[in-house]
Amino acid sequence: MADNNLTGKVAIVTGSSRGIGRGIAERLARDGASVVVNYVGSQETAREAVGAIEQGGGTATAVQADVSDPGDVERLFSQTLDQFGRVDIVVANAGVECFAEVLAKELGKRQITVNIVSPGTTETDFFANAPEGEREKALERTTLGRIGKPEDIADVVAFVVSDDARWVTGHNIQAGGGYA
Repeated sequence: MADNNLTGKVAIVTGSSRGIGRGIAERLARDGASVVVNYVGSQETAREAVGAIEQGGGTATAVQADVSDPGDVERLFSQTLDQFGRVDIVVANAGVECFAEVLAKELGKRQITVNIVSPGTTETDFFANAPEGEREKALERTTLGRIGKPEDIADVVAFVVSDDARWVTGHNIQAGGGYA
């Protein structure tokens, strides 16, 4: 059951074949959005993400695109528009902090909100390969006493892209369990 009604909306989530991006893609689909799972390298993991979304009753497709390549970005949006006819939500699952305030000011005129969700330490493949002792250090620095999960970040993103956050724009939301 959807917590935030995103029915009829279309979301592109970059880097969403695994980790935090996949958690975000799955959550937005659960909330009713049709999701474009963007990936760079592994078509197999992208297909797995699409399969998980579809198994949960959602709609998804995978599109390969390197978001550092303007031609690939154009193709990503073009394929999304061809398949779904619109784009309502874009989650750039990468560091774009320097653009948020400028984009919020520029796009606010068109009632488009722009926010950043900055995750704290999160259980991902990347963190699983962290040097010995890093987990303990991270646990000491979080006030909630645990490492975040991709779902924790996905829940915050689901709020930010929902109509409930229509008055929230230009902000960097720290989702780190009180990481100090």
